[in-house]
Amino acid sequence: MTEKLKGTPRWNAITSELLTATGEARENGATALFFAHAAQPQEMAAETARIFLGIQIQCANCHDHPSDKWTRKEFHEFAAYFPRVRIQRKRTDGKRRTFEVVSFDRSRNGRGRDFTPEQLFRRFDKNGDKKITKKEVAKTRFGRVFNRILDRADSNKDGALSLAELKKLPPRPGRNRSSEYYMPDLKNPTSRGKQMDPVFFVSSTTAGSELKDLERRRSLADSITSRNDPWFAKAFVNRIWGEMLGRGFYMPIDDLGPSRTAEYLKVLDRLRAGFVANDYDIKWLYRTIANTQAYQRQIRAKDASDTTPAFASATPTRLRADQVYNAVTQVLGVRDLGGRGNTRRRGPYRRAAGGRAAFATLFGFDPSTPQDDIIGKVPQALFMMNSPTVNSLIRGRGETSLGRILNENSDDNDAINELYLLVLARAPSKKEVKVCTAYVARIGNRQEAFEDLMWSLLNSSEFISKR
Repeated sequence: MTEKLKGTPRWNAITSELLTATGEARENGATALFFAHAAQPQEMAAETARIFLGIQIQCANCHDHPSDKWTRKEFHEFAAYFPRVRIQRKRTDGKRRTFEVVSFDRSRNGRGRDFTPEQLFRRFDKNGDKKITKKEVAKTRFGRVFNRILDRADSNKDGALSLAELKKLPPRPGRNRSSEYYMPDLKNPTSRGKQMDPVFFVSSTTAGSELKDLERRRSLADSITSRNDPWFAKAFVNRIWGEMLGRGFYMPIDDLGPSRTAEYLKVLDRLRAGFVANDYDIKWLYRTIANTQAYQRQIRAKDASDTTPAFASATPTRLRADQVYNAVTQVLGVRDLGGRGNTRRRGPYRRAAGGRAAFATLFGFDPSTPQDDIIGKVPQALFMMNSPTVNSLIRGRGETSLGRILNENSDDNDAINELYLLVLARAPSKKEVKVCTAYVARIGNRQEAFEDLMWSLLNSSEFISKR
């Protein structure tokens, strides 16, 4: 397991790029992780742990994790890596607006740094009496907002601000983000909470609050992708094994955790070690799994009475929304799905405008959901059964996929075989051929009968499953 493939994607490099991304969302796809979660520190902490470590740490947001060792303090120390990331709008050509991920170490004009209460006192408490007065800040930019802050924070009404009063200062409405991270005080939700310095909960690696945003995020990326990290490589191997065979060593696929035990742990450990030894080479991992006997065995569904080990055969799994969409468009011979009648030819394909985003919403599911819990929904079935676009593209005449099959295969058995290969990527069984030929004979209209057959195959559970 030491052969290396050059010029292939490395998971550690991809991870680092995602965690340290900046720039316009349209130009740098790596910013999508922050953009998808609005760069909110708590959201980023939870998703970073889930995606890259296979750890569900979000339960420690409000209390210590109920089933793992992670504490609430560790969660919020982890979130402290992300408070200086911002999503902001940007005009590109005077008309179109886009979004970009930026570091908020300083304001855009280089001034107006977001100081902590401790920093404010070191700068403005000139006489050392542990209070800041109007006189001490009169000729500074802080002096322009001092009265407003005094109205909100001066709890003892002495006309000055103490460090304790500044720390309890509620966030200003409409501006809840700071350049530092504060763990919310559950007993006093209106307070700012306790400032947290960044700490990686797996290795206890720290990154001081004095570090700039990109320095913090690079430190985190280095800690996560370290060869000494016990979860990074294991989580990715588990995820890819689950994608390829339908079931991971750990299930759910992204809930490893220190209190859970993997199936076939020796296999997982060997793959993990090989993945690390090959510098996190993704192509090496796919090739290695594809060459296992477990992957090459026949895919089959299991019933409750089946005692065969989990990896004796690959398990049927529901395809992701984008995979189903690509399968539908490929079978129908179009580049995209959209409104009825809004199609045009392009080479051997036709194009129907729009459709992908709506399809993703309709057929999407949470990747954390166990496969056994992913079931079809009524809107999905109604779309596949009744979509005018789909129905118009399964006609058995003209330049449709079915039309070409019928024109090129005058023998019904040959046409049935080609139809199964197109839709299900396999040849029909003898029983299926018998059923189909009997149906064609009963209908009496070849085109109509084959349209019904194609419609039935597209609406089968096998079509939307990896088998």
